[in-house]
Order: sequence, then structure tokens, then C-alpha cells
Amino acid sequence: MTGIILAGGTGSRMGGKDKALLLFSGETFLRRKIRLLSAFCESLLVVAAAAAAGAAFENLDVPVIRDEAPGIGPLMGLYTGLKHSETDINFVTTVDSPFISGELAAKLRQQAAGFDVFIPMWTGYPEPLFGVYRKTCLPAIERVLSENRRRIVSFYPHITVGYLPEEEVRRFDPQGLSFINVNTEEEYRSLTENNGPA
Repeated sequence: MTGIILAGGTGSRMGGKDKALLLFSGETFLRRKIRLLSAFCESLLVVAAAAAAGAAFENLDVPVIRDEAPGIGPLMGLYTGLKHSETDINFVTTVDSPFISGELAAKLRQQAAGFDVFIPMWTGYPEPLFGVYRKTCLPAIERVLSENRRRIVSFYPHITVGYLPEEEVRRFDPQGLSFINVNTEEEYRSLTENNGPA
């Protein structure tokens, strides 16, 4: 399984800061995510914005791929990551979510047989940016991109999607820490001041 880290956000709500470079517990968000995914993924890919440059993506031990088209968002990152992955099954997450339950990721992988996408439910909603995606999604993603549709779930009607119920999710991640993402300076300040989620 390849771990795909989507790191293409502009950080507009973070005052323009590159979220991949934000520090938590002595390491950048990106290097932390690489370390956490390395525990259960055989290979890794980082997908960066088409125009991204700078220290966040230098001297990494994993390939960095640029979005194939700029300004589209996570759906393009997902498409680019799947296109460049060398494995059929992939675990997809974002650079701005500093926590991850390896046990939950393993459960998703275990349950993903027969589905193009397998994702968890949390507080009544699906979590599409923490899930298992197969390369079989590529034609459906190409279809919706050609229609200028950009929502990450816009291609779901054209594939088979499975959902891990919330009660199962809570067995592996009782607080839903895997779904916390840091979008604003206030959220980041809260995270660092508490050395964890507030």
C-alpha cells in the first residue's frame, strides 16, 4: 500500500504560511506525517501544489509529485497521487492533519476488498481525506475533472464506495483525532499551546 500525502494547500486561512512547514512536537507537519505513515505503508508519495517550492519539500526521503494542473484542490492532488502510485491500493491523507491512527488505517485496508474507495464515518459524515483509494478511481476522477467538478467526493457516484461505521471507527480512534485538521492560525495556536488537540 502506498501512502499519499496531499500537501498542496495554499494556507490562505493560515496567513499564507506553508502548513507543511508548521512545527509540532519538534518536527514539521510533513515530516511527522511521513514518519507516521511509514509505520504501515510500504511506500510513500507527497503531492505538492504545481507551483510549490521551498524548504518543505527539500531533502525528503520520499518522492514529491506536483499537481498535474494548478488551482483545483484536493481532487487534483488525489488524481495526481493515484496516477503516480505504483500500487493498486493507496492510503490518502492530508499534511495538515497531525494525528493518525495506524490501527484505524489498517482496519480500512482490511475492509476495503471489493470497493474502489473505503472511508470512515465520523459524527454522521464521511471522511474522504482519510481513506483507502484504488487506482481504479482514475477514470471516474478524469470524468468529473473534465466537467469542471472539483469536490473531492464528486466522482463517488461513478465508483463503489464503502464506509466504516462510526461505532467501528471509535474502537480504534475514540476521539476522532485522525480527522482533526489545522486550517487557521487559531487552530494551530490551540494545538501547540495544548501540545495536542484542545
